[in-house]
Amino acid sequence: MKQTVTSVYQQNSDKKIKKRSSHLVCFVLITIKTLFLGAIFALTYSIPASFALETSKEETVYIQLKWFHQFQFAGYYAALEKGFYKEEGLNVHIRNGAPSRQPVNEVLSGNAQYAEGNSEVLLQRLQGEPLVALASIFQHSPSVLITLKSSGIRSVHDLVGKKIMLANSNQDADFLTMFLNEKISPEQLNVVPSSYQLNDLINGKVDAFNSYLTNEPYQLKQQNIPFNIIEPLTYRVDFYSDILFTSEKELSENPRRVAAMLRASLKGWRYAMDNPEEIIELLKTKYKVDKSREHLRFEAAEMRKLILPNLINIGHMNPERWQHMADTFIKSGLVDDKAKLDGFIYDANPSKLPHWVIVILFTALILIIFFSSISFYLHRFNRHLEATKKTLQQSEERFKAFTESSSGGIAIHTNGEILECNTGLSDITGFSYQELISMNGLKLIDTKDVNTALNNIRTGYTEKYEVTGVRKDKTKYPLSIKGKNIVYKGHNARVIEFIDITKTKKTEEQLKLAASVFTHAREGIMITDLSGSILEVNDTFSYITGYSREEVLNKNPRLLKSDKHDEAFYAEIWKSLLEKKEWSGELWNKRKNGEVFPELMTISAVSDTQGKTQSYVALFSDITEMKQHQQQLEHLAHYDLLTNLPNRMLLAERLSIAMKETEGNNNQFIAVAYLDIDGFKSINDTFGHDAGDQLLINLSKLMVKVLRENDTLARIGGDEFVVVLSGLENLRDCELVLNRLLKTAANPVKIGSQQVKVSTSIGVTFYPQDGVEADQLMRHADQAMYIAKQMGKNRYHFFDVHEDKSMQSKHEIIEQIKRGIEQDEFVLYYQPKVNMRTGAIIGAEALIRWQHPERGLLLPGEFLSIIENQQISLRLGEWVIDTALDQMVKWQSEGFDIPVSVNVDAFQLQQIDFVENLAKAIKKRPTPSASSLQLEILETSALGEMADVLKTMQACLDLGVSFSLDDFGTGFSSLTYLKKLPAELLKIDQSFVRDMLIDPDDRSIVMGVIGLALAFNRQVIAEGVESIDHGTQLLSMGCELAQGYGIARPMPAENMAAWIADWTPDIAWTH
Repeated sequence: MKQTVTSVYQQNSDKKIKKRSSHLVCFVLITIKTLFLGAIFALTYSIPASFALETSKEETVYIQLKWFHQFQFAGYYAALEKGFYKEEGLNVHIRNGAPSRQPVNEVLSGNAQYAEGNSEVLLQRLQGEPLVALASIFQHSPSVLITLKSSGIRSVHDLVGKKIMLANSNQDADFLTMFLNEKISPEQLNVVPSSYQLNDLINGKVDAFNSYLTNEPYQLKQQNIPFNIIEPLTYRVDFYSDILFTSEKELSENPRRVAAMLRASLKGWRYAMDNPEEIIELLKTKYKVDKSREHLRFEAAEMRKLILPNLINIGHMNPERWQHMADTFIKSGLVDDKAKLDGFIYDANPSKLPHWVIVILFTALILIIFFSSISFYLHRFNRHLEATKKTLQQSEERFKAFTESSSGGIAIHTNGEILECNTGLSDITGFSYQELISMNGLKLIDTKDVNTALNNIRTGYTEKYEVTGVRKDKTKYPLSIKGKNIVYKGHNARVIEFIDITKTKKTEEQLKLAASVFTHAREGIMITDLSGSILEVNDTFSYITGYSREEVLNKNPRLLKSDKHDEAFYAEIWKSLLEKKEWSGELWNKRKNGEVFPELMTISAVSDTQGKTQSYVALFSDITEMKQHQQQLEHLAHYDLLTNLPNRMLLAERLSIAMKETEGNNNQFIAVAYLDIDGFKSINDTFGHDAGDQLLINLSKLMVKVLRENDTLARIGGDEFVVVLSGLENLRDCELVLNRLLKTAANPVKIGSQQVKVSTSIGVTFYPQDGVEADQLMRHADQAMYIAKQMGKNRYHFFDVHEDKSMQSKHEIIEQIKRGIEQDEFVLYYQPKVNMRTGAIIGAEALIRWQHPERGLLLPGEFLSIIENQQISLRLGEWVIDTALDQMVKWQSEGFDIPVSVNVDAFQLQQIDFVENLAKAIKKRPTPSASSLQLEILETSALGEMADVLKTMQACLDLGVSFSLDDFGTGFSSLTYLKKLPAELLKIDQSFVRDMLIDPDDRSIVMGVIGLALAFNRQVIAEGVESIDHGTQLLSMGCELAQGYGIARPMPAENMAAWIADWTPDIAWTH
């Protein structure tokens, strides 16, 4: 039978003393029993109600995750797998997330009682949804935007106009707040719903991709793709993330379940942070996560930086920080007020002891005092026990030798054989008391450490040392041993203390990890005591401030003071720390070298278990580059990059101010002048774009000098400038400035070794005479400038309302044409071209028609002249070529091989990318061959530089495309064109053909053109053949090719087949 220390004591006690002290023992036992029962009774009513859940059957609940299974939700898996939920009486089902299954919606719909979400949980609460935050797992949000380094997008301002992929354009609170803080409106961004496919960023489908610091950076690093991170934290947006939340309904109906769910979940999170490898193995084996183990380890490491488990209790929520987040939403315009914030943060509201329990405890106190008084009177009775205690001394010494050595396992052995041990040794090793007695104690130690133990036994070593212990089940564990030689039952023996240090080792590892996080954190970290003396700093602190750790320890942080803040500023910081135990914001500090720099800092109070502040921790980032970038962006936002003149934005501000000042002074007006440099394109083409840029810079400096002090010169793009002349009292003052500008622009300008000369055309309008808004004023000045150009350039022209109405009408027609292209209102008609003598069909000319929704079918003469030399004409020209090629493909599939000619004006032909676009259009369609396409260019067109035209035409010929000269004979340089341009066909203008039967002059011109064609070895075709007689006359002159109403009217493409089947030339032509 096991012999315990207590039984040894009892067997060796004096029986007489037992008898005398029995009354005292009984008295003490009764007292203890009374107090114990009272305490039990009180505790029965003071136990938190949530513990009652353990006695009931398991309750089934669902927790909805944000996304698919991954390490981001490790704590919930740990709580489930380790039985923490089961211990609380909960049967928890974990549901993974998906784009169609969002946490907030699942909780509100009742599909799940609990979920994990981001800052949108607070946003939804402020918008009226009954949500309750239970715990914030991440102290910092992992949500960032990632861009490719090759895109050049490095800041949030670079995203303006770019395509950005967000999970939810209305509820991505971190990003929406960041944009609004930086005064970027949603209209400035091209936000598209997230596909959750990182390849959309890699392949260039989007410019920025919503990401997690714990995930996408790893994938990009694995593919060696350089990237930039745009982090809301950099723009003063630091939100909680991965928030465990529930509904007000769940909290109201099941408060005990809510408390149990929270306890088990946080316990799971603490386990997951301590045992990441175990969770990774669980994710791979049970949850079949397709991420690699290296990827999951990366995710776990990055999460520690966001959860900060060694600095902050997991799940900690600071009400003031939630208040700050709500204030941020209000300032950003996402919500109207924060009235609905009350009740959002979960309050366990622990029960207080009832009044009657306090009465019982007070009664117990009275009883203690009472019995203490009795014990005083018993003191004299106990004095005779003094002699008896001496006889127990030896027994107590044996007890001390057995127990005082350690709080763990204890054994007494001789030469390794265990003579006695306590239950603690059984708990540690797994052997029973009976198995341990007489066992060779060296078997409890790994064989590799036996020699160490034997040597320490021989030498009587009394200090602690570590070995590897071996349990009954053969598992090994770290073991601390401490021995001492004693006399046991008259023999030399050794008492050994065994301590299982598994938890200690794990704690040491955690401390090492915490130290690593502290040392390698991205932020500078400074820890101070309550008086402000610095206790510890990390390496980043030294890198930012220039002070080494040794230089600042025990110093006050005021050594970093920059003197840019007054005492009230620092007083406000201390007030926040004392009242809220937290402060965050921007401040300016000074480095060791004297340089003043800006910081983004968060200071938090560290409290003990009683809530008393013990120290302060400050985390800060150097935001110098961000501030500099912000200043650069502000300058870039208001000034032209090339000339450093005000840009369109700053111009609008100054024009608005000038207009308001004028409204208050009836004697003054302002002039808005729109300038465009004449001949600038030729400078660019001749000397290159660098020379053109230098010209703009030099002209800008010269024009600023001739303006008055309060005038504004702005560059709004290309070679276009706007001048605002304010405070004018008469037209003469305005004309003086305009003439100076004309003279300055016309003076020769030196660029490098070259002297160049340009001029400017200026359009002017006046306010308030032209009583429109600011943007309309500039449009009116722009219209007047175009008229100045049409009048011969190098002059100014004042805006006229009647001219404006004509321009508005033209603009309306252009807009209608744009809509017509988009709505497929344009069609092509085809007019056959034939050999009158043989009857062969040699091709067809494509002629555009506009099927106007109100005016019906319009011929080209009603709209083409309006869009001449306009950008819209290029779109229409490309449409004609594409449509004609598509029709040729269709005809060929139907068995018709019909060459088609299309008209191309000079403006389209002179475009730099004309040949490239034509080649793409032909290559896109493998049939027909390019030789079936012919381009008709107008002989009357101002084709510009002959060399450029020849180069373009030759490139088209290389593709296989041929040319014809349209309306030949109507121009003044026909022979020059005929000699140089590589056109294989001349088309005699219908104005000569139509009247040649009655007008000898027209007949002579027709004969002359035919003669020229023969002389220059060109083919010739006549258009406007309206009768048999016209054809007969042409054949007699030697012209066999023709088109016109006498052969066929232009027709839709679908009518061509029927016409070809019926076509036969007139007998007068074939004989």
